[in-house]
Amino acid sequence: MQKFYQNNDKLKLYTDIGDFDRTADLIYSYNVLEHIKEDALILKILNDKLNADGVLLLYLPAFQCLYSSMDKKVGHYRRYTRPRLMSLLLQSGFVIEQCRYVDFAGFWVTLLYKLIGDKGGKINPRALVFFDRIIFPLSRLTDILTFGKICGKNIFCIARKR
Repeated sequence: MQKFYQNNDKLKLYTDIGDFDRTADLIYSYNVLEHIKEDALILKILNDKLNADGVLLLYLPAFQCLYSSMDKKVGHYRRYTRPRLMSLLLQSGFVIEQCRYVDFAGFWVTLLYKLIGDKGGKINPRALVFFDRIIFPLSRLTDILTFGKICGKNIFCIARKR
């Protein structure tokens, strides 16, 4: 996990959250937690690194049923569901302000990839561009209509230190 901050006009890099000796008002993690074996422990550490009322933003891959050769190739230990993530956050001392699925269409495309896609985890670049330009904008509309409650390829969560 990496953390950057300004101190005396010098940029410092931390590769271990345990070395970060300050607290913060906001910590965000974008597609990182699924790479960490001890995710519950890291969430507790992140809670300790937040100031009172500090906020944690998480963006994670959703649904273990979508776990594919691509996940394995990039080093994912898991995917999350809303109930599992919310339980982990509550156990780690957070209050959940928002937790919703995102990319409704991506769920179905990822499921299709798992069933018929490359077993080595490769993704067709042209298919990815098509998805990003055509499918994903429509998927965002579906996310709004379903309130992020049904399914999605990812999860977005906002939690506050209790």
